[in-house]
Amino acid sequence: MKMSKEKFNPPTCPICNKDLFIIYEKIYNVWYFDTKRGIYKKTVDTMQILCPDCKSELKAIFPDGIEKYESKVKKQ
Repeated sequence: MKMSKEKFNPPTCPICNKDLFIIYEKIYNVWYFDTKRGIYKKTVDTMQILCPDCKSELKAIFPDGIEKYESKVKKQ
């Protein structure tokens, strides 16, 4: 497989306008107590994607998650 020589820019944070070379992802497990069985059950995982500089939520930039993001902005 041939590697491309093109370089891409990461997206920028819409709040602080810094390039998002690094982003934070927090995954929260949500559990509820089942009173009929006396145990906790896991329901859903929730995810936060945050700017490391201003801590703003970046879900609008990564609606399908970080691993599915593909940059379209090439370096000048």
